[in-house]
Amino acid sequence: MLQTLSLDWSADEQILDARLLPSEKQQIIELLAQRINGRVPLGYLLNVAYFCKQPYYVDSRVLIPRSPIAELIDNRFMPLMTDGAGINPKQGVNRLPHSDQPYIPERILDLCTGSGCIAIALAYAFHDAVVDAVDLSRDALEVAAINVDHHLKDDQVSLIESNLFDKIPAQRQYDLIVSNPPYVDASDMADLPAEFQHEPDLALAAGQDGLDIVRKILARA
Repeated sequence: MLQTLSLDWSADEQILDARLLPSEKQQIIELLAQRINGRVPLGYLLNVAYFCKQPYYVDSRVLIPRSPIAELIDNRFMPLMTDGAGINPKQGVNRLPHSDQPYIPERILDLCTGSGCIAIALAYAFHDAVVDAVDLSRDALEVAAINVDHHLKDDQVSLIESNLFDKIPAQRQYDLIVSNPPYVDASDMADLPAEFQHEPDLALAAGQDGLDIVRKILARA
């Protein structure tokens, strides 16, 4: 209701006690009907979803952000990345296994970027890093461009239309590669709940066992 009425999520009690105009009530009822009867995800109805505590524009061209990668970003990928002694340096991670000097990733790759939320969250987490955000879908990249512009990350995040690594120069190396790729197997694709059927198949389906894209990423990373 707050989003529909263009009110802040932290509205005070005085606003919450306000009466709605008939036109405002009707707008909310129409959204509820789409959510309940059409099973349209809330993110698509409101064109907004939150990731790493930041709002992102979403529509049916992209998945609605819900990746546990958000927790990794919030924790700066600890303890997955530590210094050479296994110690967790808060300011960054080490470049080489035998080095105990922490560093901040300078170049990051986000594969299958979709709405761009992961790439942008990485740019927030690592202020001095350059992030390449890659997706096969031009439609998805159009949504990502909206979000990059909204978050003023044009100087950090570059959008690249590519099938995984295909259009990335071989000499370009990354300190960190992140991906939330399609991972739904054929059996689950055939039995998806109605909400997920509103999302693009390209961002979900990944072959018979759900690992088609993962294998390609690991083979070429």
